[in-house]
Amino acid sequence: FIISKTMNCFITLLLSVFYVYVSGQRSITIPIKLNGNPFNVTFAPDLVDPVKISVKLCTETEKILQLTQDTFPLCINQVSDYFKRVIEEYNDRLTLKVTLTVSGNDFDIRYRPDLVSSETIANRLCVENSNALGIDNDTLANCIKPVKDYLLNAATKFIQSRTIEIPITMNGKDFNLSFRTDLNSPFDVASYLCNQNKETFNLNDNNIDAKCINPAAEYIQKSIRETLDARAITVPITIGEISYTMTFQPDIESAKEAVNQLCNQLKLSDDAFPECVEKVFQYIVDYVSEQYTAAKSSDDSQLQSDLPPSTEEKTTIENTESNDNSSVDLNSEFVTIVN
Repeated sequence: FIISKTMNCFITLLLSVFYVYVSGQRSITIPIKLNGNPFNVTFAPDLVDPVKISVKLCTETEKILQLTQDTFPLCINQVSDYFKRVIEEYNDRLTLKVTLTVSGNDFDIRYRPDLVSSETIANRLCVENSNALGIDNDTLANCIKPVKDYLLNAATKFIQSRTIEIPITMNGKDFNLSFRTDLNSPFDVASYLCNQNKETFNLNDNNIDAKCINPAAEYIQKSIRETLDARAITVPITIGEISYTMTFQPDIESAKEAVNQLCNQLKLSDDAFPECVEKVFQYIVDYVSEQYTAAKSSDDSQLQSDLPPSTEEKTTIENTESNDNSSVDLNSEFVTIVN
């Protein structure tokens, strides 16, 4: 029993995530091929156990896959391992990673802005570390407010860097699509658009794919590629006597991936690799900062980047007086269509 390696690669790169709500929770749809047979599996990654999904899938497809007593456990193990990786990748894409210093104490914060508010995280940090921070009930608000404000700003940039807007005209009608590229594939967005406008476009189950979804998905994919290319930052760097070019999106994760790729390309020792990553990343931050300053001074706003400051950069926050107890929750929608 095997999972097609070719299909594995395809699924990893083009994971179909689509906002179906099960018991109030977002669900994802994953295409998977088992022994040459394609399946679509939909589940809520924040609710379900991947082993239970695998048992259900292998049980319901036992005859199709021609499983035996020997291969049935292999099916469950391999599928559950795959779903675990998918869920880990899914959660990692949605997780904001922030390192900050509060009153001389360093904290690494990891949370999902779509599930937890910045104020909740700030409250938890200040309350759980009140002794180390020298905080009492009278000064608690002076810790929570600046931490919350920083996290809210970081979360806003985190979401904005992953949101794209695409205008599209279909059958003479103009639409503006706004969606998260890390959550939604072009096919999902096109499917949502076409199904929401079935009557307007005179579509039915027999022609919706050919007449609407497929061409719309192709157009959306092309538009995403063009938009990301326009956003991309290119940084030249010379190491030794060799020149390299790093290209990445203006967000911390994309920059770190470019740095890791470059340092891997250098084939360094395990001891030298972390130093390479640290120095090259700092070089990127300095380079982008200089370019951004130059662009701003010349009234050229083409370069818009979260670097610096980055969501991984250490930020120092000291207690300040505040009476603002407002709370903001950041929840992202599947797709917004403005007609």
